[in-house]
This record gives sequence, C-alpha cells and structure tokens, in this order.
Amino acid sequence: MRPPSLPLVLLLLAVSSMSAAGRRLKSLECPFPGGQKESSQAECAKYTACQWTEGVCHMRDNLEAGYRVSTPPQQTERGFKVEIEKINANVTMFESDAEYLVFDVIYHETSHVQVKIYNKYEKRYQVPLPLYLPSQTGPYQTYQVNVSDVNTPFHFNVSRKKTTTNIFRSIGPLIYEDQFLQITTALASPYMYGMGENVHQSFRHIFRPRQTFPIFSRGLPVVQGYSNLYGHHPYYMVLEDHGHAHSVLLYNSNAMEYSTFLLDDGTPALTLRTTGGIIDLHFFLGDSPLKVYQNYVHTVGYPHMPAYWSLGFQLSRYGYNSTQDIRDLRKRMKDKKIPQDPQIAVDMENYGPASRGKEADAFIKWQRPEYVPKDQPRDAGEYLVGSMWGNQPALYPDFLRPATQSWWVNEFKTFHQSVPFDAVWLDMNEPTNYNVSTQRSLKCPTSSSLDYPPYPTLSTRVGNSTSKSISTGSICMSTNQTDGKKNFTHYDVHSLYANAETSATHRAVSVLRLLKRPFVLTRSTFPGAGKQAAHWLGDNSADWWHMKRSIIGILEFNMFGIPLVGADICGFYGTANVDLCSRWMQLGAFYPLSRSHNNINSPDQDPTAWPEVAEVAHKWLNFRMLILPYIYSLFREAHMMGSPVVQPLFFTNSSDLRARDVDDQFMLGPSLMVAPILRPRTQERNVYFTKGMWYSFNGTVYNGPGDQRVMAPYQDIPLFFRANRIIPLQLPAENTVSSLKNDYGVLVCPDQNGRAAGSLYIDEGDGPDDGAMKYFNFYKNTLSMKKMEQQIERYDGVLSFAVIFGINQKPASILANGALIPDDDWSYDLNQHVLSVNFNLTLKEESQVTLKFH
Repeated sequence: MRPPSLPLVLLLLAVSSMSAAGRRLKSLECPFPGGQKESSQAECAKYTACQWTEGVCHMRDNLEAGYRVSTPPQQTERGFKVEIEKINANVTMFESDAEYLVFDVIYHETSHVQVKIYNKYEKRYQVPLPLYLPSQTGPYQTYQVNVSDVNTPFHFNVSRKKTTTNIFRSIGPLIYEDQFLQITTALASPYMYGMGENVHQSFRHIFRPRQTFPIFSRGLPVVQGYSNLYGHHPYYMVLEDHGHAHSVLLYNSNAMEYSTFLLDDGTPALTLRTTGGIIDLHFFLGDSPLKVYQNYVHTVGYPHMPAYWSLGFQLSRYGYNSTQDIRDLRKRMKDKKIPQDPQIAVDMENYGPASRGKEADAFIKWQRPEYVPKDQPRDAGEYLVGSMWGNQPALYPDFLRPATQSWWVNEFKTFHQSVPFDAVWLDMNEPTNYNVSTQRSLKCPTSSSLDYPPYPTLSTRVGNSTSKSISTGSICMSTNQTDGKKNFTHYDVHSLYANAETSATHRAVSVLRLLKRPFVLTRSTFPGAGKQAAHWLGDNSADWWHMKRSIIGILEFNMFGIPLVGADICGFYGTANVDLCSRWMQLGAFYPLSRSHNNINSPDQDPTAWPEVAEVAHKWLNFRMLILPYIYSLFREAHMMGSPVVQPLFFTNSSDLRARDVDDQFMLGPSLMVAPILRPRTQERNVYFTKGMWYSFNGTVYNGPGDQRVMAPYQDIPLFFRANRIIPLQLPAENTVSSLKNDYGVLVCPDQNGRAAGSLYIDEGDGPDDGAMKYFNFYKNTLSMKKMEQQIERYDGVLSFAVIFGINQKPASILANGALIPDDDWSYDLNQHVLSVNFNLTLKEESQVTLKFH
C-alpha cells in the first residue's frame, strides 16, 4: 500500500522493517500497580495485557495488546492523519481502553514535528498553556514520519532524513486507557539526558539496571533515590552519532513516570507512562545540542532577561529572629568586603486575612459536597482546607481564575505599602500540604479514582510511603479549578499550579515595579517557566553528594529553558563545616543564581560564619563580580536565542564520547570551564579537556583531548578559559549598583592561530532591555573593538584594561588608537606569557590596541 503523494513526508513503511515492534519482548515489563517487586504469576494473570515468562510479568505482543491501523493516511493542511483501533478489547490493563484513536502528525518548522494521539470520539483534557508554534510549516523538513500499513499492528517512527537515524521508534503495544497511557521507544543511542524534576545520580541516564522515575510536582526534600521533586519536565535529549542531537517533549501535565532500560537485543529504550490527558509528542532536531536547546526554548518560551542585581550574591535563611539579625549580618558582610546584593527574608505568619480571598472567591473548591471532610472548619464552606507551616489551616488560591489573579495583585499592593520590596520568592507551590490523609488533617476521598487511580505512579511509593494516593504530600486531586472558561480537576492541572501562581506574581511585581524587571524565584516549575521566573533546586543537605548533585540539576534546568538556577550553597538541612562550605562557596560563585540559604534548625553558615570561608567568599564572589558582564551577556543570549547559560562539557565537542559522560565539570557559557573540588580534604583532581587549547587561571596552557591532574589548594577552584574567546570584565565592588559604575576590561584567550573573539551586552540593568552589543576581536596582535551597534547616549562606559594570554614574547611597544601606551601602564609575565595593559577607551566608539614586536 502506498499513501497519496505528500510533498512534506514519506509515508511508507514495510511491516518487516519494524519487525521488533511485533515481537514478544520480555524486557517490556508490565506496568504492575505497586511495582514489579510485588508481582507474581497469579497477580500478573489479573491483567490480560500482561504475560508471565520466566519470572517476569511483561507486555503481550503488539498484535495481541495493541492497536491496528484502520485507515490509509489522510493528508491534512500541515501533515497527515491515520485512524487506529483496538485489536482486542478483552486484552487490557484496567478495562478502560479507548477503542478508536487518531494518530495526527503536524509539521511545524524545519526541525520540529508534533505527533498527537487522541480519542476519535471523546474529548479529553489537554494542557491549556499554549506553546509558541509557527503559523506556517517550514519550507522543508529534516525529519520524516513513518507509520505502519493499514490492517497491520500500529507502530511508527520519526527519523532524521539525512542520516536515517531513528529519533523515535515505537516498540510493543500502545496502551491508551482513561487513566493510563503508555508508549515505548527504542533510542538512537545511550546518551540520553533530561526528564525531571528528579534526583539523578548522573547527568546521563543509566539503562542497566532498569531505572524508573516519577514526574509529578511534589514538595519533598532532595534525597538519594528515585523520587519526584518540585517540577514537571517530561523532556529529554539524545546525542546521536556525528555530534547530531534531538530532543522530545511529552506535553502532558498528569502524574507520570518513565523507565530507562535495555531491550532484549541491547538497544537502549524508554517507556513513558502518564495517568491522563493525551499523548502529545514534540520532536526537535539539530546538527548540534545547542541548536536542539534553542529549538525547544523557541517553542516553550524564551527565558526572561534578569535584572543585573539579581545576578549578585543573594543571602537568606529560614530563621532570622528580627530585622536586627539582618542588619548585623549585612554589617559583617561589609566588614569582610564580601559582595552581596539581595537580602531575602521569610515571613510566614503575617499573611492577609483569608476573608478578602473568600470575597473574591479565590480558592480551590471540592468537586462534590460529599467529599468535604466532616472535621473541616465550618466557615470554610466548599473550599478545600489543608495544613501548612505550624500545622495551621490553609486555603489554596486557584491561580487559574482571573478573579484570583486580580485578588493576588491587590494583596501584593497592600503588603507593598507596609514593606516595600523588589522581588518575590515562591515556596511550597507544588502545592505542598502537610500530612495529607492522616489523622487531624486533610482527608482525600478513598472513593475517588482521581486520588486513588488504577495505576498509582512511582510517586506514591517514594521513601517509606505505602499510600496509593497520588495526593500524598499535596492537596486532593478531586478538587475543581477553573480559568473562567473551562473547568479542570486538580488531577489534571496539579503540576500547573506553580506556573499559574508564578504568572500572577510576575504580573503583581510588574505593577509594583513599573518599567523595572520583575524577579520571581519559584520552587515548582513547568515547561516555559523560565519566561517569568528563576528556580532553586530545593531543600538539599549540607553534604558532598548534594554539592555534586547540584551540578546535574543546574545542567538539567538550563536544558529545560530555565537558566537562572542555583542550589542552596552549603546546604539547607544539616550542619556544614569549613571544608564543605569553602568548596561549595567556590562552586556557588559560578551558579547562575548564587544564593546561600539554610534551615531554621541549623547553625549559621553565611560566608562570615568561619574566617576561612569568609576569605574564600571574598575572593570568589569578587571574581564573580569581575566576570558578571560576561554572565549578563550570556543571559542576554539566552533571552534572545534560547542558549543555555550553563552548558555540559560536550557542548565544546559533541562527538567526544568521553565528554558526554562528564558531569563534575561544566561550562559557564562557551568560554569558561569550572571544575570544582567535590570531595573532602582534597587539593587536586583530574580534569578532562576536550580538543583544543585551554588556559588556566594564571595562563598555563592545557591541550585536549585528555585528562590532566591539576592542583587546587583550599583557597582555589580549578578554572579554565577556552582558547579563541574574549571574556568581558568589570572591576568589582560591594554590590552590582556600585560595580555598574566601574570600568570594563577584557580577558583575551587566543587560539594557536592567535585569534579570539567575544562580545559584551550593556544596558541599564533593571529597565527595559534596550541596550547594545559591543564586539571584540583579536587577530595579528591587534585587539579591535567595533563601534556599538547602537548608541546609548545616557551611558558612558570606559574600557580601561586588558589581560591577554598566550603572548610568547614581550612586546616592544603597545599602541591604543595609534597613541603609544606608557611602559608604566603595561606589564609582561615571561613565565606565564601573560600581558596586562591599562588604557582609557570609550566603549561607544571603535578602538584598537596594537602590540608591536621587533
């Protein structure tokens, strides 16, 4: 059978070419409620879609348990559709299979295709947040989508046209029930990254042994294991051969889980399971991982441009006793000459009265009157009442409601009149509820399949939990929310709760700080959250494992399009020590979001708590201030292009297989590699260098690829600058308000051909981002600075110094715009081959600094 000719895709696939999809595969474990460890032959027999073989409960063949293609492809305006139908209604998991489905392929841009699988006759919940999709299909496609023939078992694949690499190749039966959907794919390689927010032991996923992780917003502390954390990001990337990459987004907000494992033939595979909605897959292809990151962010939304001050060092803790505590801390920081910008305070007692919210009908309601617990406070009416800090009763705003959003803005206005503020920190917004379904607390109805679905995902079995309720730790799923046009169950929109709150808060801060940039810090996130918010990695602990794990989390969230991210430096729980906190302070100076924060029951661990840590903080937070123009320029590129601020090492060479496994080093932008010390009482480590030249902090040259043993005294962190780069600098100060008034400079790192290039973005730092770019180039011993692409009349910046690595002999003279620079204004280190030059040039204008040799 050949489908009608389509200009945009090849719709032909012989059944034999995908024969693995029709085989019985023992590696496709049955989604056994309670997990495979509870399976037995008798239990397995309860599910007709499952089969017991050699001690394993696994899925039956596609021919038995799946769907068949029932119509030939039908061309649509932007792709094609086929209809599929259940082969045998008696072969089922939970006896609620959809009988008729539509497989819908939509071509978007050149490297973006969408595949939707949905009910033919029944309208189901879909994520109500719109993506940024093009109005027209791209002029050509780098992909093709193939589907099986009519009257054969349904399977499909998405492949790269140029290399024929399979991007997604469905394996085994599709399961599509009311509260359980499952699809499995073979992967192009074992180099898979992403999916969150989870606790991952490594940046690259592991396939042996099999690993299963839940995805569902949950306010749990960060612990080792397979727990689901605060955010909901069902998105992954795979590196292919030749350095190509692709990524996949399952755009679904219901509770889900995923498993990584090996098929019987050793091929890496991924199973995706969700408890509602539809299967809505987006595929992004690129010639490099950077292009894939950018394609994804282009679809979910570009990150916001942060205020310059928000990139300064932030300090907070849960447990300040008074404003005097904060004043004393600020004085200690100044006395030690440690830079600091935002000071964060927590007030969880002086909320406005709930009566104002009730008047606005702002809170989440029970779905049915019979669900209201008998011991709920009488004056709560139909509103759900949970338990928060201090086991105090709490109502939960329905941030999807326009009326709630307006009420929220007014609450901020009222508070701002008493305590002026510049930024807002949103915590516990998964939403968290203490002690759900236990004595003297919120009790979710056991009769509700929303709170107790037929397949409770792994999230219900995290830690010591024996509950089968996905509401554990949050509010009941059997509650109602509305956006004023549509009604939703919390079951469907739970993981969107923080996104709606963040949006309302961003609006409120925008109103209060007119013509200024809002800063909102949120714990829970969803795809697209980077448009309006920063994120921290949650309640970590003061130990070396959590310090190492923070690198993985920051890499993942940059991949998710939320680059303004960091971890609680020195840990939130537990007691830090000098060694740990010194090393963590060094690492934290290079987090995009640099913040120290800890728990009310832990001793002080701010940078002034130990003299040794204060010394480290002084050195490296001042260095952060020095390179802050570079960091700020990276955020401008993220805002405009979708590029990550923190990058995995393989971004420097995506074909380097060794680099694909490195997750204890990272790139801050394309120019600076950070290799922190992550073990106690250690003063050296191995560092992996990808191909090319790298310069150490003092100008020593390292050549890759390969490992090098480097020294790291207690005061230092190994840093390496990539050749062919120019990094903009600015003299540091005690805060960013002061440093923005200081002179700029550049660090020049020439390659073996004596070339380097870089750029600087400049604006006022907190208003509309209407600044300008300054471009630098170094070639033939001349540092050239182009005229700004647009004039900023209100800004007079001065470029007053340059540090140039890799100069193998002392210059005879140096000229700035043709004028001789006095010998007293430059110096040369013969041993390190480093040249330092002082001058006075206007940033606005075109300039040159030329090195002359005999």
